[in-house]
Formats: sequence, C-alpha cells, structure tokens
Amino acid sequence: MHKYLRTVGFRDLKNKKELKEILTDVVMTSSDRSFAQIDEDTRVAVMCKNISPSLGISVCGEFDEDGHFVFDYYFPYLRSFVKSVQEEISVERHSSQVSFAGVCEEVNFGVILIFYLQNFAGYLDAKKEGTLSKSYVSLTGLSTNGRIIFPLEKSSMQRRSQKIYSEKRKTLMQDARKGVEAAIESLSMQDMGIYNTICKKIMESDVYSLVDTTFIPCGVESDHYAILGEILHVKEETNMYTNDKIYILTLNCNDIIMDVAINSEDLMGIPAVGRRFKGDIWLQGSIHVPN
Repeated sequence: MHKYLRTVGFRDLKNKKELKEILTDVVMTSSDRSFAQIDEDTRVAVMCKNISPSLGISVCGEFDEDGHFVFDYYFPYLRSFVKSVQEEISVERHSSQVSFAGVCEEVNFGVILIFYLQNFAGYLDAKKEGTLSKSYVSLTGLSTNGRIIFPLEKSSMQRRSQKIYSEKRKTLMQDARKGVEAAIESLSMQDMGIYNTICKKIMESDVYSLVDTTFIPCGVESDHYAILGEILHVKEETNMYTNDKIYILTLNCNDIIMDVAINSEDLMGIPAVGRRFKGDIWLQGSIHVPN
C-alpha cells in the first residue's frame, strides 16, 4: 500500500481488501474526473475524490473497448492554490506508468525542484491550448514524520534586512542565469562568507539557531525533500472515512510558500504560527492556468 496513505488519514488500513473498497468508492463516487489523450491509442482517466476539504485520493486508469474502467495506479494528494513558483516549468513522463514529474529552477535559492505532478491532464490541455506561459505552480508536501521547532528570535529590523537581502539575492540569481560574471562572483563570495560564518559559530551553537529554513533533497527518490520552514498558517481537517485529524501547515521555506499535510499522530509538538516545522516530505505540485 502507498506509504503516504497514512498522511491523509488511513493509518490503520489492515489489508488490500480494505484498500480496494476505498479505491472502488473513489471511482464510483468521484467528484472530479479528467481525461488525457497520451497518444493515438491511450486515453487515460483520472478519478479524484476529496476525503476532506483539501485532501483526497486520485485513481488513474484507462477505459477498455467495452467501456469498463481498468485500474492502473493511485496516489493520495493535498490540493492547494497558493502561488509557490512562477518560473518556466518542464514536464517529463515517468517510464513505469502514465504519470509525470515537473521540473523547475527556483531562482530564490538556485536549485532545481522536482515534484510529482498531480493534474497532468490539466497540464496537457494547457500545453495543447498554448496557455502555459500564464501558469503558476502550487507546491504541496505529504509527510509521515515531523516535529515542531521554536522560531529564531528576530527584531523587526532583522526581518526587514533579511527581506532586502533575499530580494538582492534573487536579482543576482537572475543575472547569474543570464551569464553576468559580476553576479556570479558576488554570489560565490556570499556563499563563502555564509560558509565561513557557520563554520565558526557551529562549534558553540545549535545548527537550528543558525539556519532559519532549509529545502534539501533527501533519499534516493528525486521528489523527496527534507525541509525546515516557518509556519504561516495552521488548519485541521478530518478524514471522512477514519476521522483521523490531519494538520495542514502553510510554510515559508527559503521564500517558497507551500502547504504540507501530516497526520496529527506523526507530528511531534504543537504547531502554531511563527514556529517552525521540520520533516521529510513527498513533494507534489499542481499547474494552474488562470481563466
């Protein structure tokens, strides 16, 4: 069974028979159905059902010649409309099944983000209609383990300085991508300065008192990350099947705003605005095209 089913509230599924009952209900009572023509002979159907206002399960498959739905795979999801990234996105199909990965370079910190694309049918439609240039990406994460960490103490002046620094660094990153040598040298000097400062302070300080937020690839799967982010908003949702309580945390990770879901049983600590969340996530994303 899918590892992240417990995130959306199915911690106690005992066997595949119980899972089949849930997936059958999703297909029969799905609230959102979409279709994608992959090639001349392949038309994929995606059946989605919310099990809470933001969480749900997608079941993907094809219709055979007799009109019967043939199950292929499923995945749990967290839906969001928060504008996380508005950079150029490339999408690649996975080799093992009809699913897709989104890839973008986030200029805020100069790394390539890879996420599991939730709404590939909508992406293919937007690509066909030529409206992708107006799109933006909402990033979400599903976590099976996490903890709450107290925030760093900052004055209003420090917060303003950090915002100014982030804007300047973003401008430098954009110039560096265009090949401006001065920007590349400036970024290199900044990184060396940060490295030297941390090396000096780490001997007598805890790492989480020096590092505010992080977004680091972890494990062998390309869309899994270890994150540390400031909590901007907290809400609770309940799985309609199991009554499990799920926390939906809106986070700021290196100036990327995203929503993360975690089962209340898997979270150590009490989430609150201003505190920080630390955990491993499976990164998902939806590509939205404004009407």
